[in-house]
Amino acid sequence: MANLKRLATSFLRAEHPAIIDEVEAAFANIVPKSELPERALQDIFHFITAQLYDPLGRTANLQGAAANRAVNAVVAVFDTLSSDSAGFEAYVLAHGYSKSSVAAPKATGF
Repeated sequence: MANLKRLATSFLRAEHPAIIDEVEAAFANIVPKSELPERALQDIFHFITAQLYDPLGRTANLQGAAANRAVNAVVAVFDTLSSDSAGFEAYVLAHGYSKSSVAAPKATGF
């Protein structure tokens, strides 16, 4: 899953950079990039999670218009991946993954 999230992030950076830029701008007043773990800089989903679950409580800065902007930016990430799913699939396949019509095995032991 981590590889797929990184691929989604790199796809969005390459094909829809304004989407990533808006997410980063929407959370600019929460956790500074210099304090984020390396994973959050390579994975937009980890970036969002790190922003929302800030241990120092800076997420409280997300109120009113700032909160609306953050919500809209995150929704745009998923909307873009959905609306350009063919482009994303092609990007994933071009990066060494293969397409299969067989469902992945379910996890066991939980």
